[in-house]
Parts: sequence; C-alpha cells; structure tokens
Amino acid sequence: MKGLIRVGFDKDAARQRLVSLREARQARFMAEATELRCYAELAEQYQWVPEDGDGPVLHGEQMVRAGGDGTPEIAEFTAMEVAGALGMSVDTAHVELFHAVATKYRFPRLWQMVMQGRLRAFKATTIAVIGSPLTFEQALQLDEELAPMIATGHFSRHEKYARARVMQMQTGKVQDDHEQALASRRVDIGQPHLGVTDVHARLLAADGVHLNAALNRIATILGQGGNEESHDVRRATALGILASPAYALSLLQASLVEELPEGLAQDCPAAGMSGHTCGQITVDPDRLLPRSEVIVHLSEDTAGTGEGVARAEKIGPILAGWIKELVGHSRITVRPVLDCNGVQPTDSYEVPAAMRRAVTLRNPTEVFPWSAKSSTGRGIDLDHTIPWGADQPHGQKPTRVENLGPLSRKVHRAKTHGGWQLAQPIPGVFLWRSPLGFTYLVTPSQTWMVDDPTGRILANQNELAAA
Repeated sequence: MKGLIRVGFDKDAARQRLVSLREARQARFMAEATELRCYAELAEQYQWVPEDGDGPVLHGEQMVRAGGDGTPEIAEFTAMEVAGALGMSVDTAHVELFHAVATKYRFPRLWQMVMQGRLRAFKATTIAVIGSPLTFEQALQLDEELAPMIATGHFSRHEKYARARVMQMQTGKVQDDHEQALASRRVDIGQPHLGVTDVHARLLAADGVHLNAALNRIATILGQGGNEESHDVRRATALGILASPAYALSLLQASLVEELPEGLAQDCPAAGMSGHTCGQITVDPDRLLPRSEVIVHLSEDTAGTGEGVARAEKIGPILAGWIKELVGHSRITVRPVLDCNGVQPTDSYEVPAAMRRAVTLRNPTEVFPWSAKSSTGRGIDLDHTIPWGADQPHGQKPTRVENLGPLSRKVHRAKTHGGWQLAQPIPGVFLWRSPLGFTYLVTPSQTWMVDDPTGRILANQNELAAA
C-alpha cells in the first residue's frame, strides 16, 4: 500500500508550528517553576508566631522543620493559609510546601535547573522526596551527582539511581523500612459492583513476579482450551481459578500431558475432566512451578562481599541481602556474564538469542529519542540500523550487535516508511534525523538534540525585525 503524500508540504510552516508548541510548553514549565518558587518563598516569609514577648504561646502556632535536615523552620499554620486560598486540603498544602522547601535547600542544583526551565518541577520534587531520609550533606552529594545527567536522560532511570544511592547511604534505615514494608503486606477485596470487584494487594516482590507468571501461564492455557476473550480478561479469570487449587492444578497438569479439553469451565468439574485428580500431583512438581525470569545485576564488590546494592530488572534497586527473598525456593538459572564481543554475526534476518540479550543489555530502553520503553517489553523489535539486504560496510554480515537496536513497531515503521533517518556511528549510540530536520543523539542513558532547524528560523526572524 502506498503512503499518502501531501502536495505542497511546507516544512518551514510545520517547523514554525513546532516553535510555537515548544514556546507554549516552555511557558508551562516556567509556570510550574514559578508556583514552586512561590511555595518556598511563602514558607520563608509567612509568620504568625509573635516576634516579641517570651516566645511562642502555649498551644499556639509553632515553628516546624517541614523540609528535612538543613531546611529552615516554617510556621506550622502556613499550610492552612495556602489551603484556604487555593482550595485544597491542608495536608496537600503541607506536602507542596515540604516539596518546595526541601528542593530549594537540599537540592540547590536541581532547584536552579527548575528555575531556568531546564527541568520539570515534579522531577526535582520527586528526587527531594526520595532523598528525604538523607542528611543535609548526603542530599547535597546526591544533588551534585544527578545535576549533570538528569535533564537529558530518562527520568525513570534517574529515579532508580536516586533510590539506589539512598540505599547505599542509608543501608541500616533502608533495612528497617524493608522490614516495615514486609509487615504491611495485605490483600484487599473491594465491594462488588456490576458483577465485578477490585483486588488490591501488597506482596513480597518475588511473590508478585511469580504470581504474574502464573497468571500468564493459566491465561495461555485457557486460550488454548478455546477461551476467546482477551489476554487481560483471561488473566483476571486465572486469578479466580487460583482460588480453587484443585481446578488450577488440573489445568496445569492437563496442559503438560497434552490432554487439555475444549471449552474449559470456570467451576471445577466433579469428575471426568482430563488432568483432574482431586488435588493429587501426578506430574513432576517442578513442571508445575511458574516460569519467571528475574535478572539481578551485581557489582564485583557486591558479589564478593554479599553487601551493597544490586539492581533487579523490572524491580529496581535492592540490597544484596534481599536477593535470597527474591528468588525464594524457585528454580534458579545462573547465567555467566555475557561477553558482547564474543557474539558472532550472522547472515540470517532472525536475531539469535545470545545476540538479543547482548543488544538489550547494552540498550535497556528503546533507542528513539527520550523513549523509556523497555527493550524487552511487548511490541519491541530489534531493528537493523542498516537494513537487512542492503550493502553492509566492509562486507560485514547484516545481523550483528553493532547493527541492531530495539525499536517499537510504530518507530520501526516511521524509520522504514516515514522519512526518519537513523545511523549507529558507535555501537549502542544512535543518530536520528527527523523529516523536519531535527537531529538527535541517543546513548543508552541520555538524549540530546544536536541540531535544531527552528533556531535558524528564529534567528532569521530576529534579523528581519532588527532591519
């Protein structure tokens, strides 16, 4: 099918629209910065505590330290003034004041970036909340570490980095918080409405991983048995099936002995169903366990000492001592460190498993500018930067680590049919050029706009105005 071609497409006009859009967006960012600054200045200036006499009145307003170590005290009733004027709850107003004061005094570099419009206010305040357990000196250290990278990379990564650094700096407290979090585990079943109900659970991370795998497995079995509902609906059905262990066991065992019947019912049949053994295990129990993959990255020091912070993919930073809890009694496959240089190129279009792991480890997110999509997520392809079938430099084979990058389907199509140009000058580093002439440099952790054609438009407009 041929693509649509717009006759008389004016790139300069489209770029001008982008200029207006970026100006409006920047104005919004600056408005957020102004709001944050006003919260901080009001907290500093507002005072109803008597300045004369013998000090605060008993049971009257007190001065409180709302922003943490290193921040000034503020009058406690300030939040009430804000709540009344802005039409919000007192608790919400207190949180906003806390965010502003904590960011300004404990993360001054991030604060300055917000005031300059280089960083969204919510990103700076999120880091301030994550860093709230830190001392003043530790907060300043984290601020110094994050400032050079936070404006150009994926914020989700910087958020994880901040959490990991807080763990490193506050290991004892983090372990105490972990114990409290374990004690807060629970499952809540909501009130039924229209025949359905909500379920909210707080689980051990490992239990969450294995439950997710079990739901996917039973949902797949239901689909194989003729259930034509969506995968999400079948996952919901699977959770209900797990409430009937004998029925769940019969489904799992029947699928393993290839005797899955058609038209699976949601109620456990009394007898006669293939695989149904009234709760008795008739196959190798190991085959009944859900298959889930948890990848944990350890530094050499952490692996050798058993102490420090590790990174569990799709979970985030964890203390090394929690790894035992994470894997529990599950089957464990230990993979050696993958040597990306040892993965051999191939002429085939399909990407070998070892090569796929090498590419996704090198680029854990999609390589389109600013994207935070996981390179191992659904709908992500490994794209040949230089198309398979085209001439390769120096006669190299087309399917090789340095010629691959994870892309979502839409981005993949835009590269192939939409005028987007892509090069990979260094393995894992991608250079994009849009149809309107914007150029972006994408590394495994950062994105930069390296050419902005609208800057030339504005320069020309300024020259005309001056003339």
